Amino acid sequence: MLIVGTGNHGVDSLKGISSKLLVCLICVAAGAAQETKLQPPSQAIAPAIASADSGLKPSGVGRRWSKWYRLGVGKAPSGYTVQKTEFWLSGDHDCGALAECREAAKSDQRVVWEFRLQGHDETGTPRRAYSEAHIRVTYRPQ
Repeated sequence: MLIVGTGNHGVDSLKGISSKLLVCLICVAAGAAQETKLQPPSQAIAPAIASADSGLKPSGVGRRWSKWYRLGVGKAPSGYTVQKTEFWLSGDHDCGALAECREAAKSDQRVVWEFRLQGHDETGTPRRAYSEAHIRVTYRPQ
């Protein structure tokens, strides 16, 4: 450190202030390091995700509905519990629009959704259409 001043007493005074400041900074840094808290092991584990797809399923013919289809995933991984489930359709139908979708079971043993698809009777459209269901289950550590 270069300290410019007149005479030694100003320089010695500044060196003393610098030393005290450095000691304070070291104390603050040491205190901050001691306050760091680690998460409990159960919270440090990443969530687990399971997913499944139904493959293409046909709608009913005309305005009729298809049978009820089921899609699900099995037991939660050991040490995990269900946190969130997501279900959606791709293809010709959306839940609530020519398709009915409902959660049939939700537990750590299994998550199951059911869906059925309505056909079309509009002019110029095929009377039967196809959609695929998708499910994603997010598990959190217990």
